[in-house]
Order: sequence, then structure tokens, then C-alpha cells
Amino acid sequence: MRRRSAWLGLYAVAMAFVEAAVVVDLRALLLSARILLPLVPMPAAMAAVEIAREAATVVMILAVAVLAAGGWMEAFLLYA
Repeated sequence: MRRRSAWLGLYAVAMAFVEAAVVVDLRALLLSARILLPLVPMPAAMAAVEIAREAATVVMILAVAVLAAGGWMEAFLLYA
């Protein structure tokens, strides 16, 4: 039960981060005059947020796999 609660907590934190990153991205895109055109390189700070968002997404997928699995091997197979 404790293991499952820890993974659920980790999932909640990761999901909250993903949502926050999306808000930051949308604000930056919508407040700029260019919106999406022409395509320009992403600023370093925004790229760091995007990389962290992708990592949080991987954590969310792993958390669900661990919660659904009976053991570590099954969790790995579900994740893969």
C-alpha cells in the first residue's frame, strides 16, 4: 500500500508539472507577436522547461505501469 501511495504521489507531482509547463509554453507563444510563424529556435529557458516536461511525462507513464503491475518485471514490460 505504501509503495502504491508513493507512486500515486509521484504521478500527481509529475502531472502538475506537465500542466504548469503547458501554461508557460502557451503564454510564451500567445503573447509573442509571431505566435508560431516564422519558426524560430526556442529560447534556452523554454527548451529546459520542455525537456523537463518530457521527463515528467516519462515518470507519469512509469508510475502508471508500476501501479498496474504486480511486480517489477511486469512493470517494466508494461512500461516498455
